[in-house]
Amino acid sequence: MICYISAVLLLLLTLLLTASSSVVYTHSTQGNSFDIGDCAGSFKGPETGTPQQIECQVNERILDPWQEVIDGALLHESNTGRTTELMCRHQRGICKAVRAYQTDNSPACDEHYGNCQSALKHLQKMMFDGGDVSSVCNNFALKSVRAFFHDYMSTEIEGSLLFENDIEMNIGLCRYTQYVNLLADQTGCDAGSIIAMSGELGFLACGVELWKLDSDVKPGVTLNRGFACKDNVNGNLSEEATKERKEQFHDVLVSANSTAMETFWYTINKHSHCPKSGPCTDGEAEYAGEATAAAHSIGRVTCPVTSHHAPHTPDPTIRTGYFHKPRDAEGGTPEEKFREGVQKIRDTQCADDDSESKPTGGVRKSTDKWPLLDEETNLNDAGGLCGMPTQFLNTMRVGGLHRIPRFMSITEHQTATGERIGYSEHQTCDKTMQMYIPYEILYTLPDTPVPSSPGLDDFLAIAFDGVGTIDSAWDSCTFGCNIPLMEGRQCGGEGLDTWTFLKQGETHSPTPVPEGGEETDPEGTTASPTDSPTSFDRIVIVTVDDTGTKFLLDGKEGDFMVKKGEKILFDATDVSVRAGYHQFRVRQTGKYASPGGVVRTGDQTKGETLEWVVGAGVESGSTEFICRNHAGMGALFEVEDVLRPATEGPTAAPSQSSSNEHSVEDPDLHHQGYKSHYNCYETPGDYDRCLPLYIAAGIFILGMMGCLLAFCLRRRERNREIERSKMTMSGREIEMGRTSAFQGVNPMQDNKGEGKGQGRGRRTSSLSVEGDDEEEDGNHFFDRMIDEKVRVKEKTQARKVNEEEGAKEGIKKGMKEKPLKPPPTGARKRGPSVWEQFYDEESGHNYYVNSENGESSWDLPTR
Repeated sequence: MICYISAVLLLLLTLLLTASSSVVYTHSTQGNSFDIGDCAGSFKGPETGTPQQIECQVNERILDPWQEVIDGALLHESNTGRTTELMCRHQRGICKAVRAYQTDNSPACDEHYGNCQSALKHLQKMMFDGGDVSSVCNNFALKSVRAFFHDYMSTEIEGSLLFENDIEMNIGLCRYTQYVNLLADQTGCDAGSIIAMSGELGFLACGVELWKLDSDVKPGVTLNRGFACKDNVNGNLSEEATKERKEQFHDVLVSANSTAMETFWYTINKHSHCPKSGPCTDGEAEYAGEATAAAHSIGRVTCPVTSHHAPHTPDPTIRTGYFHKPRDAEGGTPEEKFREGVQKIRDTQCADDDSESKPTGGVRKSTDKWPLLDEETNLNDAGGLCGMPTQFLNTMRVGGLHRIPRFMSITEHQTATGERIGYSEHQTCDKTMQMYIPYEILYTLPDTPVPSSPGLDDFLAIAFDGVGTIDSAWDSCTFGCNIPLMEGRQCGGEGLDTWTFLKQGETHSPTPVPEGGEETDPEGTTASPTDSPTSFDRIVIVTVDDTGTKFLLDGKEGDFMVKKGEKILFDATDVSVRAGYHQFRVRQTGKYASPGGVVRTGDQTKGETLEWVVGAGVESGSTEFICRNHAGMGALFEVEDVLRPATEGPTAAPSQSSSNEHSVEDPDLHHQGYKSHYNCYETPGDYDRCLPLYIAAGIFILGMMGCLLAFCLRRRERNREIERSKMTMSGREIEMGRTSAFQGVNPMQDNKGEGKGQGRGRRTSSLSVEGDDEEEDGNHFFDRMIDEKVRVKEKTQARKVNEEEGAKEGIKKGMKEKPLKPPPTGARKRGPSVWEQFYDEESGHNYYVNSENGESSWDLPTR
């Protein structure tokens, strides 16, 4: 009985624990749910894997961070079979991709997994400018997406792309393969895994969120692929002797011909999507078409598209550029720009008529809704999917999104031959492992250090070079690639610890990101019509020699002399340049990056011109001219400093050659150099040279302001002195008048010699003495000038007063000498009884007569 009760209790406890640990996921809006415990009996049998993986599959809520995965699986509540399959597949797949749960890995394999996590961290650093969401799709991310497709098209994604740079379809991937080769050496992750990871991460950085586009498939990455340290081209796609793609599979022909297009995909996917006998009617063209359309909606044509009639010869009907430039260049997220690009490619894909869809001849049509922009290529690579004769869809209209992650999931670890490359003796792990990138981004990468070496750090420096352009540090159109493949550890070499794609001792200045996302040249400036010839210091004619292997500048081969601050126009429109499909470029030596101050206009078919303002930081040998499409055609620039005055330095003297050059051959150039020396805006960045001029100008301005302030203060003081002087003189005159009246001075008597001249003389003498004293004091020029003005003014005032006084005294004197006359009859008497007042009509003045003694006076006596 006790045993029976114990068994029942144990069963109940087991059921209770099982129920409490069950994982149930619920739709975010619909409310329907799914119990992961149901997977064991209804989805491909019980869980498998390591104990940790099984525990995760049953009891861990590993899908919680990605609600869109849950909602997608639970979208159709009535379709329980689909719901069960998706929920169980996603739960089990992610649990098996966690490194910590893969406990059956050997120490070497676990180490390799960690190595690839380190490589993924560096890839993330290269593509994302902070956080988990990219604000810009850089050129490295675009190269990563392209490399994924191209390594797959050769045979499989296993890293053989590094050895296939001399194949025409891989031109432009040199810098990317250099990076992968170095990252594999420095981290220990195999090259194939790096290419697969970078392809998926590159899509994410450019707005193609693979893990959100389809409810059914969430692509992972297979780690640890075999690496044979040699090329591995698809014999069905390429010529055996040259390894180039067969003529019928060239880009333009496949784009223009629907039969060539379906045959192309039948050939690549023959092993998986075509029957072993009988005609193929699938070829996975619908998946490949949508995936390539997605890649091209964000992608570019950076190098000339060659003609299928003449290998290595550009097709004149196809131009380079972006497949799509966003119509709102200043706004929108990478995802919004991607979706707009996909819609444009769909709308302009086929030449539709009333009965059927047809290819457009390989050239994209311009429509009212989608006019072809100058910065866009006219290649319509999706046109061949229109009207395919045997493919079961006939016309595969691109623009759908759910097939993109499916294509990536199918091809990331698929081989065109059905036989995979085996592991080499240098690979210590001999099994594949699974990785789920969203899990790594969320849980692992935040705590993973960024691997570092001189070369990897240099690659980080150019990660965002030339964003928005087709001509950056990541873009080259030369055949072959300088890449140390066999020196890497993955091929048994000693390693690349000190290797860098930059030459020793050089540094890199990334090309500026254009504002507003405009199409620019790699030099960081927007292409615009060239200036008139008069706006350049020199016009240099660029041609190609008779052998077609060297540029000639003004007819000369080799290094070329330029001057700092000089504005040069390189005219590369000559037929010898255009006929050989040469593209003249100015670069930092060995870096494929702009020295700054360069603007390119035109195109290769019509002819290009290149403007360059030689910056103050450019030194001899630091800059070169090259051909973008062919190696070895250029040389270095030798740089001469801007002209300086001959007196600069204690022993400076003008050289005879310089004097002759500027005064005889080009008289205007000396003036230009002189202006550049004193005008800092002529040579941006050379401010130290102008610092003394700034200081002198500041001192001069402060001195003038001080003088002006002193002048104003002195003038105000002198005005005050004048007012005080006036008040003193007025008081003195009043006092003198009072004294004269008190003493009874008669203006008609004893006044000779005291009239006009005497009074004026006293004043003049007084002012002269004061002026002499001030001059003897040695005051400032402005003081003397003010004193002189004061003296002139006071003299004028004194003269006027004395003249009036003198005139009055003179009148009185004259009247005194006149014979007295009796007062007129009837004249009215005024004043005291003794003195009577009378009016003299002749003089116009009153006079007084003493009635007792007859004495007369002009002034009324006080007694």
